[in-house]
Amino acid sequence: MIVSIPRPNLLGSAVKFYLRMKYCFDSPCRVLLVMITIVTVCGGAAAGAPDVAGGFPEDDGYACALFFGAEIQGTLNHCGCPQKPEGGFGWRMGYSNMLAARGGGIPTLQVDAGYFFSEMQMDAREQNKWVLRVYNELNMAAANLTYHDLPYAEHLFEAGVYRDAKESNPMVGRLISANIIPRDNSHVRPPPYLIHTLKSPRIPKRRQFRIGFVGLTDSYQGRASSSVFVIRHPLAAAHQIVPIVRQKCDMVVLLAYLPSELVEQIVKQVPGIDLVILSNQIDTDRPPVQIHQTTVACARSQTRSLGEALVYLKQDGSLDHLRVRMVPLDDRWPEDPLARKLTEQANEAVTRFRQEYSLKQTPPAWK
Repeated sequence: MIVSIPRPNLLGSAVKFYLRMKYCFDSPCRVLLVMITIVTVCGGAAAGAPDVAGGFPEDDGYACALFFGAEIQGTLNHCGCPQKPEGGFGWRMGYSNMLAARGGGIPTLQVDAGYFFSEMQMDAREQNKWVLRVYNELNMAAANLTYHDLPYAEHLFEAGVYRDAKESNPMVGRLISANIIPRDNSHVRPPPYLIHTLKSPRIPKRRQFRIGFVGLTDSYQGRASSSVFVIRHPLAAAHQIVPIVRQKCDMVVLLAYLPSELVEQIVKQVPGIDLVILSNQIDTDRPPVQIHQTTVACARSQTRSLGEALVYLKQDGSLDHLRVRMVPLDDRWPEDPLARKLTEQANEAVTRFRQEYSLKQTPPAWK
């Protein structure tokens, strides 16, 4: 099956442009102009978007659930669209925690396909520090490092820093990549994969199910985005790592920040991948497709909808099939209190940082 590339996501492009440029405008009118453009595109894009699910799935015997997103770009808030706010960790955790509580406690995992750190120079460090803290507090299972994330992540993997950073925040140890390699021993290699074991009465026979996560990223237009890391070709890394993970777990999930053509190539040449969670700023609203035995699902940009993969097992405890859909993240769900509290704390901290930064940049008054 050929993975088709849909038309460009105009709404996602407009929002990304605004988020990246909002500190660079020298006129409020220009900011207003961009906001009007985003609202206009919202109205035009909604009609062509694929259908998404609006409620809880039927409890028809799935054993566990995997939730996924991508490209939050350092923000824990919703997208900020004035007509219809979407995304944000309050609604994300509100929905997923409610689903987990159904049926006596369904085991769940949360993962990120990449581009979770901010690249903005002024306040990136403060934003990204809070992303890591919130990901740890909310028990994110794995996050895929991409070339977007490396500028901030580099210092976390310094040989003299990595161990202490993991002890201070265990989420640092759950930042994975199978094809980001340090140029020398001054930095530590990120884990190429992680395996999580889920335990539940819903899981037949052994009462446990092992899911392995492998991370891959493309390079930035074929060029290195880091002076201390090399990005290997994703196909070569997949050939090396996937067979290792396949032997150790019951289900293999590839977190892929890659072009869809390359994902198709990997799936066809590297057996043993059950689910690909794809993100690349283009294939953001495409419905899931099946390539041989592999399901390929796209994470929506800014996690404005939450990817949900329900896992069904055979009587012997092995994987039977997956059911994947996108769940809207908006005010139809109550916000999770902890996620909301952490988001508010992060917003306050980033606001203070920006205020302090602005004061430092203000020239002294003329006397």
